[in-house]
Amino acid sequence: MRIVLIHLVLWSCFLYVVFQIFLSSGLAMAAVQLVCPGREMSISIEDFQQLKNPVILDCRKFEEFKVSHIKNSEWIGEEEPQNSVLINPKDTVIIYCSVGYRSGLATEYLRSKGNQNVFNLKEGIFGYVNKRNSVYTSSGNKVLKVHPYRWPWDFLILNKDITTNYSDDQLE
Repeated sequence: MRIVLIHLVLWSCFLYVVFQIFLSSGLAMAAVQLVCPGREMSISIEDFQQLKNPVILDCRKFEEFKVSHIKNSEWIGEEEPQNSVLINPKDTVIIYCSVGYRSGLATEYLRSKGNQNVFNLKEGIFGYVNKRNSVYTSSGNKVLKVHPYRWPWDFLILNKDITTNYSDDQLE
């Protein structure tokens, strides 16, 4: 019995270490990106940052947007993006969510309506803060927190300076 218990503890420690390596290497985010819709319509964070005056749309829930968002982004919500904003076909539009799934759906929808300058921000706001970019509140204050959508998605936030916020009592 003692040997079985020792093996269980050793395997648990081993699996914990493997899981931590999986997370810290970025493989977890890469795995999530494989199931995101609209992958072929995505733009990297680095390429996004090189754009001149893109229209930035946040398609997360309003509770998520209130905690923090990318500077100059406009909240459109995750339901029916076509009703949320009028898009000038000449504008380059970047849509983001937490990791790229909901924004991938919105990107696919808007492109199906003829807006070809619409792109999904690869890795979403989680990838954005993981690359040490700043996020802001609606009043323009820089913050070090992100709403993690729901448990357990916060494991994809690798930037240890960023805290996760689930509750409305800490909102501005």
